[in-house]
Amino acid sequence: MEYIEVAENSDLPKYAQIKNSIKHAIYKGELQQGAKLPSLNAIKKAHGVSQDTILLAYRQLMNEGLVVSTYGKGYFVAQDHRLGRKICLIFDKLTLYKEELYESIVTQFESQDQVDIFFHHNQPLAFQSLLEKIHGQYTDYLIIPFDDPAFESSIERLPQKRVFLLDRLPGNLQHQYGGVFQDFQQDTFNALNSIADPIKKYQRLVLLLPHRQLQMAQIMEGAQAFAQQADLKFKVVNSAAKYKLQAGDLVIAIYDKDLAAVMQQIHSEGFTLAQQVGVISYNDTPLKAVIGQGITCISTDFAAMGQKVSQLVKEQNQIQLKNIAQLIIRKSV
Repeated sequence: MEYIEVAENSDLPKYAQIKNSIKHAIYKGELQQGAKLPSLNAIKKAHGVSQDTILLAYRQLMNEGLVVSTYGKGYFVAQDHRLGRKICLIFDKLTLYKEELYESIVTQFESQDQVDIFFHHNQPLAFQSLLEKIHGQYTDYLIIPFDDPAFESSIERLPQKRVFLLDRLPGNLQHQYGGVFQDFQQDTFNALNSIADPIKKYQRLVLLLPHRQLQMAQIMEGAQAFAQQADLKFKVVNSAAKYKLQAGDLVIAIYDKDLAAVMQQIHSEGFTLAQQVGVISYNDTPLKAVIGQGITCISTDFAAMGQKVSQLVKEQNQIQLKNIAQLIIRKSV
């Protein structure tokens, strides 16, 4: 009966906690088809709840077809149940890369499983409101964090073992939640270091960094560490519109709109790409393979990220995995 958890400080009613505990045990294989469930008295003694509370949980499980009762014998896991997971994805926004991540996750689960997607747009109030609406309705929560103290306090209301973080890992949550992450600082440094020789022809490393969110700060730290090692000047520009491209610049553009602005400057100023100036972009797309004979990219495999986190959900494994980014070398450096 260790699989039944009832917390006094939970936002969920106790009957819902009992019901969800039993459902999760069935998901994880701790309770097989036909297994006998604890008696009402056993749960009452273990958790100090009333028989009416336990009966309500069992009745809801029976209504869902997961549990059957036999007069005089007790309650059992149904022999013919088809239990599907309910997966909640909460992304910051939907981009081409996040769409690939979403599709990868969806394809990892069975037809009876349900995968819903929501967006918080890096807005604490929107995120809190969303959690209030969906709390207790899902078996697992896969969330892309945002860099705000409100994020940590908001997800505390969710069952910790059912929460998995994606893409980035806030420093204050490093030991609390499992998931799959990018190491933006190390990946940026390693990518630049792997082409240190071609980079020697440039005098300045310019990072177009429109804001200082968690992953952006980490990218900046990785780029700055490489520039210092390579004895390059280093400049951070917050607005591509205010940046004046100079001969000898190697530009890192994180967002595609900034990449477009740089490429327009190269064209208008008559610079020769990969000779007078260089360009590196984040997150590869098919179009970047043909722009200017190909743009060099630092890019992680979002399909692999989706596969990894889906496996963690299936195994209920709260470990933390890195999703290493690769440098795709083309003719822009």
